[in-house]
Amino acid sequence: MSVKKKLCLYFCMLPDHKERQANVMLNIRKLYGQPGFREIDIRMFMAYTPKDQVQNISKYISDEMLEKEQVKKYPNKVYCAISHAKIWEEFHDSEYEHMVILEDDARIRDNFIDNVFSILGELQSYDSCALWSHPHFKRNIDQEFRTVSKNYQKYGALATLISQPGVEKLLASLPFTNNHDMHIGLLNEKSNLNSYVSNLDLVENIGAIDCDDSDSQLGSTIFNLPQNRIKRVDDD
Repeated sequence: MSVKKKLCLYFCMLPDHKERQANVMLNIRKLYGQPGFREIDIRMFMAYTPKDQVQNISKYISDEMLEKEQVKKYPNKVYCAISHAKIWEEFHDSEYEHMVILEDDARIRDNFIDNVFSILGELQSYDSCALWSHPHFKRNIDQEFRTVSKNYQKYGALATLISQPGVEKLLASLPFTNNHDMHIGLLNEKSNLNSYVSNLDLVENIGAIDCDDSDSQLGSTIFNLPQNRIKRVDDD
């Protein structure tokens, strides 16, 4: 079976947010017109929010993470992390070899599918590959590959390509010790992940890039939406 038939795209969508859901639908329509659309599968994942009770939260979130100042200030970061971990689990138990997680404020660009296939065709092995470079980091293109460079950013998880070997490492790293993207960034720094970043941004971020961004089209679901204190609801 070709690599194209083993690829799924996960859209991580916030429930009850019509603008973000509309952006996902726009992405799907745009994907529909791209070559290779029939060779991929699309899945939706409704993200966790403060109104949800999460069983066995200690499996995903450590006390260390809950003590981080940014998490105390923005508790919704916990639900974002849990949502990504749940997608990892679904992917790990699936028949797919590769997946892309797209957050609902990502706007795909032209030739998205072809560019993902080009990355998969060039990398013989990898754990993860960021498909968008956070603007706070200087793009550091090396010459080893045509489509990617070794990952240099410490945060930013707008669009991420992950392999089955990579997701096994990510699941083994749980519970989170920090915001999920910074948790992954630390794994990259320690060389625990064979991680890359695309030399081209395959998506545009139309949400807030940080807590000071007030001009984005979709705002932020972490910094601005209603929040509550995190209560553990663990299995007996």
